[in-house]
Amino acid sequence: ENAMASVPITLPSHASLMTGQHPPRHGVRHNGLHRLSDQSKTLAEVLADGGYQTGAVVGAVVLAGETGLRQGFAHYDDAGSRLATEESGFLERPAIEVSDRALALLRELSEPFFLWVHYYDPHEDWRAPAAWSKRFVNRPYDAEIAYTDAQLGRVLRALESDGRLGRTLVVLTSDHGESLGEHGDRTHSYGFHETTLHVPLMIVGPDIPAGKRVVDVVSLVDLAPTLLALTGMKPLANADGRSLQGFWTGSPPPHFGAYSETLATRLDHGWAPLHSWRSSTHRCVQSPRPELYELADDPDEMHNLLRGKPMGDARVLAVEYQKNIDDVMSHEIAQDRQTVDASMLRRLQSLGYAVTAHEVERNDLDPKDGLRLLDRYYQAVTHLKNGEPVPARRLFEEVLAGMPGSALTHSQLARALAEMGEPEAALEHARLAVDLVPDSGQQLARLAMLELQTGRVAAAAQHFDQAHTQDPASPQAQAGVMWNAARSGDEEAAQRHEARALELDPDGWKTRQLLAMLWIQLGRPDRAWPLIEAALKLRPEEKDLHRDAVVTLVQLGRAEETARHLAVTGQALASPSFSNRLIIAHARAGDTQRAVTLFETIVERHPGYEPAKRNLASLLQRINRP
Repeated sequence: ENAMASVPITLPSHASLMTGQHPPRHGVRHNGLHRLSDQSKTLAEVLADGGYQTGAVVGAVVLAGETGLRQGFAHYDDAGSRLATEESGFLERPAIEVSDRALALLRELSEPFFLWVHYYDPHEDWRAPAAWSKRFVNRPYDAEIAYTDAQLGRVLRALESDGRLGRTLVVLTSDHGESLGEHGDRTHSYGFHETTLHVPLMIVGPDIPAGKRVVDVVSLVDLAPTLLALTGMKPLANADGRSLQGFWTGSPPPHFGAYSETLATRLDHGWAPLHSWRSSTHRCVQSPRPELYELADDPDEMHNLLRGKPMGDARVLAVEYQKNIDDVMSHEIAQDRQTVDASMLRRLQSLGYAVTAHEVERNDLDPKDGLRLLDRYYQAVTHLKNGEPVPARRLFEEVLAGMPGSALTHSQLARALAEMGEPEAALEHARLAVDLVPDSGQQLARLAMLELQTGRVAAAAQHFDQAHTQDPASPQAQAGVMWNAARSGDEEAAQRHEARALELDPDGWKTRQLLAMLWIQLGRPDRAWPLIEAALKLRPEEKDLHRDAVVTLVQLGRAEETARHLAVTGQALASPSFSNRLIIAHARAGDTQRAVTLFETIVERHPGYEPAKRNLASLLQRINRP
């Protein structure tokens, strides 16, 4: 009933589960940045050495075989994941596909076998199939869990139908929990409370008494030693965990506790790391402002006993728990940070992880404060998506005051400033983002797009080429090279690079949007429209795409078809940036008089929006009007 994850992060938690070791000992501290060493002995390897047939099916690229978790598995199915490349795509292999592949693998495995089935669906973004979403209206997290539970049920029923379930040991657990806004945490990774660390752990099988409940605090590092004891295998060397078998055989192990950590706070944002000790009564968190919670009276961990002048008992307990943390950390091995290639980096980011390819400058911010800044960041992104750049700007600037080294925030602020008609300020922040992550094809392409919007065509061409040279696997870089080829008249090369961008990001709406906008810039709405249509099928609720659809249809001379898109975006003239694009589209479609009238309206409504003034002056000059 009180099982704890070693880390609220997928890869390092699974490394602990498979090795029986805490992260300091096995060295995997974050997704993508570290790999489980071949020197680490895993549960699968011991079982394989003991004659077991071994197989695994995983639901997300974060557990791909190259992470080191493949060790000991004769069959490791990590293929077929549908992953997006944008920051918030959150596309993964669905549970139905995981179960399908697990069932196929079960048919191949003869006894004795070890099968690990990993489902990723309960991670955000929660988009369960329609049937489950209808059953759990306005409860998307519950819908995802119920859907995943049903898919797991298919695997168990298959074991039952072929007569193997009764002689099979079945374990159900999770690598971490999920915060739904408690303590300012929207997901996991950075928060350090029961919501993210307390996980289910159920063990069913021969000689295990049904209905037995264990209330002692246990850790996921105890699972591998327990399974090896139950199967009669030799124990793992250097394991931090212990077998839990004694809890149901009458000789329970002594009360201990559970260590947990997260270094994602430092590796992603430069904040201080977090280390924790969970006893049967308290949780102690080592951070710049230490925390101690008495869980019986304060299960939601709202009253920090170390705040202000702590009582004597609280100080004594904190010192005791700190010694336990120090003991775990005394076995720490060097972190072997590996280079994350651009493709893997984008795939991890598509799953919502803020992993970066470069070392982040340390600021030692307390994660409690950092989470408040992240919350403001997400609020700003929402404002920006809703066409509200002014409040977005204020929030992004607030985030940067506390996290000046955040390339993503600089990039998003640049977008907000561009929407507000401040292109020079936007360019400044886009350049800062590139300075912080100079090898990012995505950031270079974003800078180039801003340069295009401000008429710096030569600079845009240079940065698109640079993006492609440094990161040819970037869809954004391929899109930029497509634009370069098309503007020089090489249609064959343009078509080739467009196809390559789509090949690199087969399910990404943002890549299609970028390609469409580049064709619009080239005066080719005919090439843009199929891409906009495809993007809208992937993301029909995205307001930006409906704005792009309006602009494209106007340029195609199909203004009468814009009504349904304007219904989604709201008033056309509410956003000066969108209005500017729309009026340019009218001018290119030959409706010059309407364009002049609309430009005059925008200048009147938004007198500080300089691009509209420049475009109005240019248009008036073209038609010889003063």
